[in-house]
Amino acid sequence: MDYLTKEEIIAINEFAVSQTGEGFGLRDMGLLESAVNRPENHCRYENCDNVLLLGALLAEAILQNHVFEQGNKRTALAALTIFIERNGWEIYCPDNDAWKAELILMLTKHEITVHEFCEQISVCAIPYGSED
Repeated sequence: MDYLTKEEIIAINEFAVSQTGEGFGLRDMGLLESAVNRPENHCRYENCDNVLLLGALLAEAILQNHVFEQGNKRTALAALTIFIERNGWEIYCPDNDAWKAELILMLTKHEITVHEFCEQISVCAIPYGSED
Protein backbone atom coordinates (compact mmCIF):
# COMPACT_ATOMS: atom_id res chain seq x y z
CA MET A 1 0.00 0.00 0.00
CA ASP A 2 1.33 3.42 -0.93
CA TYR A 3 0.31 5.97 1.72
CA LEU A 4 0.46 9.74 1.47
CA THR A 5 2.85 11.59 3.75
CA LYS A 6 2.09 14.65 5.84
CA GLU A 7 4.34 16.67 3.51
CA GLU A 8 2.26 15.58 0.53
CA ILE A 9 -1.00 16.48 2.30
CA ILE A 10 0.44 19.90 3.16
CA ALA A 11 1.45 20.40 -0.49
CA ILE A 12 -2.05 19.42 -1.63
CA ASN A 13 -3.59 21.98 0.71
CA GLU A 14 -1.10 24.70 -0.23
CA PHE A 15 -1.96 24.16 -3.89
CA ALA A 16 -5.72 24.09 -3.22
CA VAL A 17 -5.77 27.34 -1.29
CA SER A 18 -3.38 29.07 -3.70
CA GLN A 19 -5.90 28.50 -6.51
CA THR A 20 -8.43 30.73 -4.73
CA GLY A 21 -6.02 33.23 -3.19
CA GLU A 22 -6.60 31.98 0.35
CA GLY A 23 -3.71 31.84 2.76
CA PHE A 24 -2.19 28.56 3.87
CA GLY A 25 -2.59 27.67 7.52
CA LEU A 26 -1.92 24.38 9.28
CA ARG A 27 -4.00 24.28 12.46
CA ASP A 28 -2.19 21.47 14.26
CA MET A 29 0.62 19.13 13.17
CA GLY A 30 -0.64 16.44 15.56
CA LEU A 31 -4.07 16.48 13.90
CA LEU A 32 -2.41 16.18 10.49
CA GLU A 33 -0.26 13.26 11.66
CA SER A 34 -3.34 11.56 13.09
CA ALA A 35 -5.19 11.94 9.77
CA VAL A 36 -2.23 10.72 7.71
CA ASN A 37 -1.77 7.67 9.95
CA ARG A 38 -5.42 6.63 10.02
CA PRO A 39 -5.47 4.51 6.84
CA GLU A 40 -2.22 2.73 7.67
CA ASN A 41 -3.36 2.02 11.22
CA HIS A 42 -6.69 0.69 9.95
CA CYS A 43 -4.90 -1.50 7.44
CA ARG A 44 -2.54 -2.86 10.05
CA TYR A 45 -4.89 -3.33 13.00
CA GLU A 46 -8.07 -4.24 11.13
CA ASN A 47 -6.30 -6.33 8.47
CA CYS A 48 -7.94 -4.22 5.78
CA ASP A 49 -6.58 -3.96 2.25
CA ASN A 50 -9.61 -2.22 0.71
CA VAL A 51 -7.99 0.73 -1.08
CA LEU A 52 -11.29 2.58 -1.40
CA LEU A 53 -12.08 2.30 2.29
CA LEU A 54 -8.56 3.33 3.29
CA GLY A 55 -8.78 6.37 1.00
CA ALA A 56 -12.19 7.21 2.46
CA LEU A 57 -10.75 6.96 5.97
CA LEU A 58 -7.98 9.39 5.01
CA ALA A 59 -10.48 11.86 3.60
CA GLU A 60 -12.73 11.53 6.65
CA ALA A 61 -9.80 12.06 9.03
CA ILE A 62 -8.75 15.26 7.22
CA LEU A 63 -12.33 16.51 7.44
CA GLN A 64 -12.98 15.50 11.06
CA ASN A 65 -9.64 16.81 12.32
CA HIS A 66 -10.12 20.08 10.41
CA VAL A 67 -6.39 20.02 9.84
CA PHE A 68 -6.08 23.26 7.88
CA GLU A 69 -7.47 26.77 8.27
CA GLN A 70 -8.89 26.64 4.73
CA GLY A 71 -9.44 24.02 2.05
CA ASN A 72 -10.07 20.92 4.13
CA LYS A 73 -12.77 19.56 1.81
CA ARG A 74 -10.68 20.22 -1.31
CA THR A 75 -7.65 18.66 0.38
CA ALA A 76 -9.65 15.60 1.48
CA LEU A 77 -11.02 15.08 -2.03
CA ALA A 78 -7.61 15.46 -3.67
CA ALA A 79 -5.94 13.20 -1.09
CA LEU A 80 -8.62 10.54 -1.65
CA THR A 81 -8.13 10.70 -5.41
CA ILE A 82 -4.34 10.58 -5.24
CA PHE A 83 -4.34 7.76 -2.68
CA ILE A 84 -6.61 5.47 -4.66
CA GLU A 85 -4.84 6.25 -7.95
CA ARG A 86 -1.46 5.47 -6.41
CA ASN A 87 -2.85 2.15 -5.31
CA GLY A 88 -4.22 1.11 -8.70
CA TRP A 89 -7.78 2.46 -8.77
CA GLU A 90 -9.67 5.34 -10.28
CA ILE A 91 -13.16 6.68 -9.88
CA TYR A 92 -14.96 7.21 -13.14
CA CYS A 93 -18.44 8.70 -13.28
CA PRO A 94 -20.12 11.33 -15.41
CA ASP A 95 -19.59 14.73 -13.80
CA ASN A 96 -16.99 13.05 -11.60
CA ASP A 97 -15.72 16.13 -9.78
CA ALA A 98 -19.14 17.48 -8.81
CA TRP A 99 -20.30 14.04 -7.67
CA LYS A 100 -17.21 13.46 -5.52
CA ALA A 101 -17.46 16.98 -4.09
CA GLU A 102 -21.10 16.33 -3.11
CA LEU A 103 -20.08 13.10 -1.36
CA ILE A 104 -17.28 14.90 0.50
CA LEU A 105 -19.76 17.53 1.65
CA MET A 106 -22.15 14.81 2.87
CA LEU A 107 -19.29 13.14 4.75
CA THR A 108 -18.30 16.47 6.28
CA LYS A 109 -21.85 17.09 7.49
CA HIS A 110 -22.11 13.53 8.85
CA GLU A 111 -24.99 12.83 6.46
CA ILE A 112 -23.27 9.59 5.49
CA THR A 113 -20.80 7.35 7.28
CA VAL A 114 -17.33 6.58 5.96
CA HIS A 115 -18.59 3.11 5.00
CA GLU A 116 -21.54 4.58 3.07
CA PHE A 117 -19.13 6.99 1.41
CA CYS A 118 -16.94 4.04 0.43
CA GLU A 119 -19.96 2.17 -0.97
CA GLN A 120 -20.87 5.20 -3.08
CA ILE A 121 -17.43 5.58 -4.61
CA SER A 122 -17.04 1.83 -5.13
CA VAL A 123 -19.92 1.92 -7.64
CA CYS A 124 -17.73 3.95 -9.98
CA ALA A 125 -14.31 2.62 -9.00
CA ILE A 126 -12.34 0.60 -11.48
CA PRO A 127 -8.88 -0.89 -11.14
CA TYR A 128 -6.28 0.24 -13.67
CA GLY A 129 -5.96 -2.13 -16.55
CA SER A 130 -9.49 -3.50 -16.25
CA GLU A 131 -11.60 -4.06 -19.33
CA ASP A 132 -14.49 -1.63 -19.86
